[in-house]
Amino acid sequence: MIQDLRSSLEILIETVVLELSSGVQKEIPPIQLEIPHDKANGDLACNIALKIAADLKQNPFHIANKLKEALSKRIENCPLS
Repeated sequence: MIQDLRSSLEILIETVVLELSSGVQKEIPPIQLEIPHDKANGDLACNIALKIAADLKQNPFHIANKLKEALSKRIENCPLS
């Protein structure tokens, strides 16, 4: 079940990244979710914002915030939340 959840989250992140890139990003780097060493940084971490920042010509922090907002909206509507 954990692996299914992780796979679903990776697909969701990829979908949101495609939406945010509006065709600028031709190919998305692999989505990698990791467990942070410091629990204060959350349960999972992903560095996709750093990977795509140069192609989008945007600050990675700005991309990460837009990604967080879009994911939050989608997760709110998830039947498991």
